[in-house]
Amino acid sequence: MTTSVSPATHYEAAYKKGLLLFQMLEASLGELGNLLKNTDTPTESEHLKYEDLLENNWVERSSGDDSKILARLLEDLGINTSSNIPVSHEHHGVAPIEESLQEGLEMQIRFDSVINTSGGMIAAMNTYSPVHDWRKAKADAENALLKQAGRKSMEKNNVGDDVPGLKYWSDVAYLQWACRNTDSSDLRYVMRMSITNERTKAVIQHIKQQAHPNASGSYSFDVEDRDQVSAFLGTPNGAGVAWLLIQHKKQLRHKTVHKVTVDCREIWHKSKTIVPSLVFHLRDVVAPKPGSEKGD
Repeated sequence: MTTSVSPATHYEAAYKKGLLLFQMLEASLGELGNLLKNTDTPTESEHLKYEDLLENNWVERSSGDDSKILARLLEDLGINTSSNIPVSHEHHGVAPIEESLQEGLEMQIRFDSVINTSGGMIAAMNTYSPVHDWRKAKADAENALLKQAGRKSMEKNNVGDDVPGLKYWSDVAYLQWACRNTDSSDLRYVMRMSITNERTKAVIQHIKQQAHPNASGSYSFDVEDRDQVSAFLGTPNGAGVAWLLIQHKKQLRHKTVHKVTVDCREIWHKSKTIVPSLVFHLRDVVAPKPGSEKGD
């Protein structure tokens, strides 16, 4: 019998993870190296050229921008929606797996974004992660073959080690931003739209219960609410934003998160299901002056 995990438990786990991500966000490159020295995680992304997308079988596809929720959030921020550029990349390296799948099983590996360089904004519209879907599709395919052979399916989903080298949303989102970036563009907002991840939604639910909405109906948490902001960063959706900033310190001019806005006004397909969105507000990390001390 499985026991459901409470929102409070999800919050505690996200909070602990978010504290570490906050530390890495605000660390210098040297300090970040020390924090990551016992891990296999590089301090800087290994994928900084747009050509890396094609080399890793990511193909740009046409996409649209018809989100009324995004338009409203941009209006709240004073960003001109006429400068929005929809951009989407789909992974085309899944054919060998799809050929083995049973009828009705499908796999999507795609990242849809809206970029607004003049407003300094990346909005993640739809995120279909290859790490999860690639492994799931491999497991489905192999289990289908085992079933056909009259053998027991694998109990553990431990296949799919051949996921693309360029596989994380943070890397793809950076390249989507960089290819449309100008020297004057300054990233100030990252949005995770229409969130369906249950762990992220549980953290949002827990925090909302103890907060008061703004006049617009959204919720805002800034640096004075560091516990809540840390918890948002530690969610599956927030961690991607953190790694985007952590592994692109040079390229994005060393940013950190100083505020999070939670929008819970979207109703999914006219049902009563609330689909939240998160806006991460960014600012530059100011390096201390040489010789300065606290209290000066």
